[in-house]
Amino acid sequence: MEGSEAEPRDARQLARWRDALGRVLAGRDLEIVTQPIVDLETGSIAGYEALTRFVGAPSAGPDIWFQIADEFGVGPELMAVTLRRQLGLVEHLPKGCLLAVKVSCLGLDADAVQPILEQMPLAGVVVELDEPERFGDGDDPGDFADLSELFSRLRSRGARVAITSDGRFDVSAIAALGPDVVRLDRSVIEGIDRDEAKAALVEAAHAVFDPGGVRLLAHGIETFGELDALIGLGVQLGQGYLLGKPAPGWARPVPWRGPS
Repeated sequence: MEGSEAEPRDARQLARWRDALGRVLAGRDLEIVTQPIVDLETGSIAGYEALTRFVGAPSAGPDIWFQIADEFGVGPELMAVTLRRQLGLVEHLPKGCLLAVKVSCLGLDADAVQPILEQMPLAGVVVELDEPERFGDGDDPGDFADLSELFSRLRSRGARVAITSDGRFDVSAIAALGPDVVRLDRSVIEGIDRDEAKAALVEAAHAVFDPGGVRLLAHGIETFGELDALIGLGVQLGQGYLLGKPAPGWARPVPWRGPS
């Protein structure tokens, strides 16, 4: 009896998600907010990250929505819908600022996503790529050559490229891909003012990337201790609740004391 009661409930949940995804794929029940990216050397705004918020039921964060979309086989289509909305902000971007949009490396090569990146304006856009080690089958060196070719195509249209690192991916492999920005995940930033290993990791990354003009972006800064440590380590860009929360429009960063 318990099993027979659980099955209809699961079916209802699947039906709710199917209907919700249908609404979002039709361009409804989602909004785009932005979070400021701050130049840690000057305290000024360097750009914004565009973030998707799903406003309809079921109530869940973006990670869950994309996970469910993948399970239904429409992950690339969901990425395409959100990416199109995010890139629509470019024409309203404040002067001198960049707009960062996130795309998974697997999604970058998807048929649903490629036309958007080929047709919409990318000048002033930073395309953030997650988990480059998952591109292709992850074992063929040719996969990274294909990824580098995709980078070149993005740059030919005026975009810059960022790669997210959680500290586990080989710094030399990231350097070989030649990004413009390396985004340090919150897992690297959290408690960095009290963690010598994390500080050493960021220091080593700075030593590798800075001579080539690659900028480090610290994501998820939440305390002044973390902020001070990152400035001391030479990290150029920062983002996080301490500096400004995601909000509609072009939010200003919260006041902070800036570099000493």
